[in-house]
Amino acid sequence: MTDLVIDQLEELDSGSLAKLLSLARERNRARDLRDTQIPKISRDGTLPLSYAQQRLWFLSQLDERQHQL
Repeated sequence: MTDLVIDQLEELDSGSLAKLLSLARERNRARDLRDTQIPKISRDGTLPLSYAQQRLWFLSQLDERQHQL
């Protein structure tokens, strides 16, 4: 922090400092919740497979081909 900000924080009384800390915590919580939400996608068409699902599909295709030979 800059010296100016530190000087201004030192001038705050304990009540104002507590309110500032509470506001900062609320903003952090709101940002954390917003960042961790899973985005909604349309269910109208086919959904893309995850990489793990793609690998499993690929391996099952290989396995089926071996049984056919």
